[in-house]
Amino acid sequence: MGTQLIRWDGMISMVTGGLLLVWWILVATLFPELDPTVGILDIVGESAWMPFSLPGAVAAILLPGVIMSLYMAQKGMVSRVGQVGFYLSLLGSVLFAWVQIEQTFIWPRIVEEAPNLVDYNVPLIGENQFDVIYWPAHLLLAVGLFLFGRTTAKAGVFPRWAGHLLWIGGLTFGISGIVLGLRFLAVLTLGPALIWMGFLQWRDRESGY
Repeated sequence: MGTQLIRWDGMISMVTGGLLLVWWILVATLFPELDPTVGILDIVGESAWMPFSLPGAVAAILLPGVIMSLYMAQKGMVSRVGQVGFYLSLLGSVLFAWVQIEQTFIWPRIVEEAPNLVDYNVPLIGENQFDVIYWPAHLLLAVGLFLFGRTTAKAGVFPRWAGHLLWIGGLTFGISGIVLGLRFLAVLTLGPALIWMGFLQWRDRESGY
């Protein structure tokens, strides 16, 4: 049972990392580089928005389980600071999953029926309940994965550089909720970190937690 669990944990981690990479590449194609006339309403209203955002939603749903499996793989080796990072990042990943579900499946419907709610110039990304989830999710992910990743780099269960990629990717991914330009760097570090550590879990599945 334990061996099979480790194998599935590794596969899910690899899938999650891969989906993050695919998601950002797809979504980035929807955002024009230097065209200020194209707003969020035009982008969300695109027929490609939902299918292009779907990999991100699936990755976000899987992410809490991935973080938990990485913690369990290092059980007894994680410092107290790392444990705090684990709990913060786990909570942040759950909130982030809801954010992605909302953006992927709910926003397109809102654009059709009440487009003013999705406009950046009005409340949805300004002063209403969306902020209650959006900002804490990214902040918790940034701080949590930074602490957890730094501990992972020192614990010795995974290669040191895998841990470094985890905290660099987690920190930049969280901050990218505010500075969107960092999202590309974040996914190029966080995605490979999850794929790398997932592969090691899958390959070394004969080892128990």
